[in-house]
Amino acid sequence: MNENHVGEIITMICKAGFKVKALKMIKLSEDAAKAFYEIHKDKPFYGELVEYMTSGPCVPIALEKENAVEDY
Repeated sequence: MNENHVGEIITMICKAGFKVKALKMIKLSEDAAKAFYEIHKDKPFYGELVEYMTSGPCVPIALEKENAVEDY
C-alpha cells in the first residue's frame, strides 16, 4: 500500500457518510492473514492473497453507517 494514499482513501470514506470508529496501521503476520482470509482457503488465489496482504502495511478500519454493507 502506498502510504501517501491512506489519507485520501479515508477522506473518500468519510465523504460517503461513514464514521470512522477506529483505525490502525499494521503489518499482518502470515498466520493472521491466513486466519482472516480463511473463508477463501480453497480458492486458487488464496496463496497470492495472503502473500500480498503480508507484503507491507495495511490499515484496517472499523466503520459505522446506517446500511453500511449495502452502501459500501
